[in-house]
Amino acid sequence: MIKIIHGDNIVQSRKRLTEILEKARKEGTEIVYLDGTKVTITEVRSALESGSLFGKNRLVVIENLKEKPEILTYLKKGKFDNDLILWEQKEIKREIIPGVELEIFKLPPLIFSFLESIRPGSSKESLRLLSELKKGEEPEMIFYMLVRQFRFLILARDLGDSGLSDLSLWQQKKFLKQAENFSLEQLLEIYRKLLEIDFKQKTSSDPYSLSSRLDLLTAEI
Repeated sequence: MIKIIHGDNIVQSRKRLTEILEKARKEGTEIVYLDGTKVTITEVRSALESGSLFGKNRLVVIENLKEKPEILTYLKKGKFDNDLILWEQKEIKREIIPGVELEIFKLPPLIFSFLESIRPGSSKESLRLLSELKKGEEPEMIFYMLVRQFRFLILARDLGDSGLSDLSLWQQKKFLKQAENFSLEQLLEIYRKLLEIDFKQKTSSDPYSLSSRLDLLTAEI
């Protein structure tokens, strides 16, 4: 069995991967992790063709393999008995490995409307969009995207388009335009608050829920 979990909604796709792995562990399955950015064809073959030392079923998980021709050619042949899950943080083409089981997790368009609405003096509209967004999406996903947004805005404000060279031109233009609404100091202060929220949420030292923190931070901007 080969399953591909992919899409730009990383929070939901990671949640799905975790669910599968927890179920596998309860069933006594041995889980082998491979880093797709560094893995070699030899390591992949060894993981998929070798049996467990303890006589258990084996599940191999490769994260961010992307498109490595030699490994993909091997996977397409399917000459192995162990199960395989490929986790990709972006949407990939169905034909990358024909006939596999695909689970895609896409970000809702509303998240981008919310993120792009954020600027000083527009908290009312941003809060309205945030309220709508939270009706169907988890706060963790919204928070992750908010951190990502301000990281790019800082790069845009500080370095201009050279700081966004990994993005497409249309994405660069959007971040550059939005960054004009902030000073670099404002962006850094907001990012500091985001990091503080992240720390307190992870250490259970925050009296407020993540959902409430999103409301408060958006209102402050």
